[in-house]
Amino acid sequence: MAKGKPKLAASADELIDAALAIALENVTEFRLVKSGKSPGLFASAAGVGKQAIMAATTGPEPLLEEVRRIKTAVMVRPTAAGIARGLARHGAQGSEALFRLAAQLPPERMIPVARTWLGAQPEPERAGILVELVARLGTHGAELVRGVREDEERARAAEWDAVRTRHEALLSYHRSAQLRAEDDARRHAAATQSFEELLRAVAAPVAAPEVKPTPPPTPPQPAARQLPDPGPEDLDFRRAAVEEMVETWHVAVQGRTPDAQYLLECMLRNMPGVERIGEGGQPTTFDPARHESVEFFDTGAPVVVSAPGWLLQGEHAPYVVRKAVVQAP
Repeated sequence: MAKGKPKLAASADELIDAALAIALENVTEFRLVKSGKSPGLFASAAGVGKQAIMAATTGPEPLLEEVRRIKTAVMVRPTAAGIARGLARHGAQGSEALFRLAAQLPPERMIPVARTWLGAQPEPERAGILVELVARLGTHGAELVRGVREDEERARAAEWDAVRTRHEALLSYHRSAQLRAEDDARRHAAATQSFEELLRAVAAPVAAPEVKPTPPPTPPQPAARQLPDPGPEDLDFRRAAVEEMVETWHVAVQGRTPDAQYLLECMLRNMPGVERIGEGGQPTTFDPARHESVEFFDTGAPVVVSAPGWLLQGEHAPYVVRKAVVQAP
């Protein structure tokens, strides 16, 4: 049993370190909590002491493990992870403390402790520590060497897996970027072709209208039958036509061709349900549904329209074909 008392600490980590320091004096078994005159690794099982006990005895790698119970007393001993943490607090003298433990622990406990400790040491120091431990373990030294090699192979495999994962992520990113660039190029080529066709249509000569004699008046005809409202197919076609014209209008704006831009604006204004979103230089308030900007604005913030947009009034709600570009006033 330990002769000292756990150092009173202000945090759970300090209580755990103090308990491990006591446990490393004699790595057999210890009372978990002090009771009366019987010393323990922890002075109390309440408050911060309770937090420290939970952290030290639970989790994927507990630092203390239960050995047995004597009535209500829980007897524990440090695990390989607990011994490694306690040795780490010795700093440069951690290896010397490990060598002393080799004389106290049986091989089945010492080998996991040594593997855990060696795995945390730099490569230059690891070989010397391993040679000394093999000499102290005698016939069990070969088992330690095999375990250390297995740990090193697993560590290298994990490093290669991480490198392979990063490499695959980088390749995926480059493929996505290439696909986006190809899609942008196709869209630009299609818009350019539509714009060139429109320019050719505008430049084509218009034939003079043929004058025909006025036909004699015809008797009154019966009233035309009321046509039904447009169906979903008609609405989809109109939206597709407006999207194409707005895209061509945007190409004309970017290409600084005012004649084509003016013609397209006239055509869009004459289409049923098409509305312009703002005018250049017009002050307004920011609406994320109708406005876009390279700057960040809260909804309702004052802004100025730098490039207008277009929307199409739909059956249930307006459809924004191109948002207006805004900037700070």
